[in-house]
Amino acid sequence: MKVLYLSQTGLLEPLGRSQVWAYLEALAAEHEITIVTLEKQKDFENTGEMAAWGERCAAAGVRWQPRRYRNRPRLVGAALNLLGMFWCGVVAVADRRADLVHARSYLPAFVAMALRLAGGKPYIFDTRALWVDELIAAGRLRPKGPLTGLLRWLERRCYRNAAAIVSLTEAAVPHMRETHGIDPHVDIAVVPTCVDIVRFRPPDAAPGAPVFGSVGTVLSGWFLLDWLTTFLKVVTGRRPEAAARIVTRDDPEAIGAALRSAGIDQARISIGGVAPDEAPAVMAGLTAGVMFFESGLAKRASCPTRMGEFLASGLPVVANEGIGDVAGVIRKYDVGVIMTENSPEAAAAALDALDALLRDPELAARCRRAAEEQFALARGVETYDWLYREVGGKRR
Repeated sequence: MKVLYLSQTGLLEPLGRSQVWAYLEALAAEHEITIVTLEKQKDFENTGEMAAWGERCAAAGVRWQPRRYRNRPRLVGAALNLLGMFWCGVVAVADRRADLVHARSYLPAFVAMALRLAGGKPYIFDTRALWVDELIAAGRLRPKGPLTGLLRWLERRCYRNAAAIVSLTEAAVPHMRETHGIDPHVDIAVVPTCVDIVRFRPPDAAPGAPVFGSVGTVLSGWFLLDWLTTFLKVVTGRRPEAAARIVTRDDPEAIGAALRSAGIDQARISIGGVAPDEAPAVMAGLTAGVMFFESGLAKRASCPTRMGEFLASGLPVVANEGIGDVAGVIRKYDVGVIMTENSPEAAAAALDALDALLRDPELAARCRRAAEEQFALARGVETYDWLYREVGGKRR
């Protein structure tokens, strides 16, 4: 099939490498793929990396059309992003390089819907999240108002006009069908944020002193940094030999200020980012992964990338309820602990439960099995391959 892939996440971003390119590199063996991405300003200006990625795409047989991401002024920038992506799509359709469109997230889905109306090409709506609900929960959009009404209208149209839909979680599927009136004959496939389980593997030997790790942004507004500081304060207070590592591209000063405010000895906390290729080695040096996110309707469709990476590395996970399928996976495979509230008492109970879990010699094997069954990249590739053939076949 000839696939036009639209992504507002750039290939030069860590998320773009793990959650866009990792799939496309494999899918390109069976499908002719053109990908349009929005690259952040600093990445777009990195001519060396841009050239290297251009060569990598060409070697895989992927036609890459990167565009500069514009975010200022906010609405004007968004409009320019959409228009630029739409124009690339029009050219691809005119050149007969698209049997179908794969739209990763909402803004690309708006473009895909316009391309369907203009050129009749079916599209797969790869939702990634409940975007409008997330904007409202984050305080970036009013619950009611003209803009909210417009986005809700567009959201419903994206769902109803899609030839197929992809959800990150099982938890979000009933909500999608009930809220948006999706035709029962339209497939909704579940593809979580998968991980390359060949790259992420349990280490040959566990680290000596316990190291608790958080990987990814902790200043996004969705991550519960106050929960993390509560847990780490209990850890450092009760485990003198323990340390923690926060692997992130976020501002280390802002994170350090939050740790100091909580009364945590920052000397025992390592903060800083690493290159994507170094991530597996970082995981190999941890004892357990820690992640806390805002819960509720907006996060029912969320699947943190770090979850699969932790489990594939043989690490148990400390998390909270209400984030997609996270708690369900932890309970199903017995591969972690649920912290019930943001309090020292709940953190102490979670730490005690984690200590007991870590004494289980079968824990790493269970974590690995959970990753293989739930988050393996090969499974995600198989699902997308099936969707491409299904949607493209119907079109033909």
